[in-house]
Amino acid sequence: MHFYSFIQYLHYFFEAKNEHAIQAPFLYNFYLKVIKNKQQQVEFKAIELLRAKLLKDRSPIANSDFGAGTRTNIKFKSVKNLAHTSLSSPKKAQLLFRIIQYLACNSILEIGSSLGISTAYLASAGEQTTVYSLEGNVDLLMHAKNTVAALNLKNTQFVEGNFNSTLPALLQNLQQPLAFVFLDGNHKYAATTQYFYLLLPHLHLDAVLVLDDIYWSGEMTEAWREIIAHPKSRLTIDLFSCGIVLFSNKFSKQHFRLRF
Repeated sequence: MHFYSFIQYLHYFFEAKNEHAIQAPFLYNFYLKVIKNKQQQVEFKAIELLRAKLLKDRSPIANSDFGAGTRTNIKFKSVKNLAHTSLSSPKKAQLLFRIIQYLACNSILEIGSSLGISTAYLASAGEQTTVYSLEGNVDLLMHAKNTVAALNLKNTQFVEGNFNSTLPALLQNLQQPLAFVFLDGNHKYAATTQYFYLLLPHLHLDAVLVLDDIYWSGEMTEAWREIIAHPKSRLTIDLFSCGIVLFSNKFSKQHFRLRF
């Protein structure tokens, strides 16, 4: 953890609350049944076995476009190195799975496939879900496809290319509004807020967005605060490693910082 994130974590550590500070019934249940739930599902074991293989894979990946999600400028990285530094942790990936199941989300978008571990969790959350996963790096996309194929998941559509082109094109051709978005493709303020505003008209009324690495940098924190402040962001939850935004009008506009 670098210095900026460390200082932000100290603030989070002393300010974050647990279920005893929650009065609203929906959030109380969501916190206990989704955020704090540690129950292992049968799908998790197979995905984590694939993660273990990736953590031992020394094959190179060309560093053509990793957004701002890496702190190195080297031209090539190994699968092993990327698996250690860029994959969503089991705890976070399983949170995504539980959110999708709990809220019955059926149209899912992931911006940033990486090696496909988080994609696998999203796609495993329900056979009736459709997962669109965007990735700008062709080598990463190949590994992501292999990860999903190894689990025999048939409900994922991968899109290769720069997000600035592929995201607007995908949104324009959607057959139904998005119910769940995992935004993990670019850790810069301009890109993050651009994607957020592009997404807004295409979200289901009860949609949820998960923004990864909200304290990665000052830029990411600024983007997160702007998203919190937006009138359409009704219920926002700061878990430090990620932020959750629920858009339903049934919620009064509230923000919580909760232990994860």
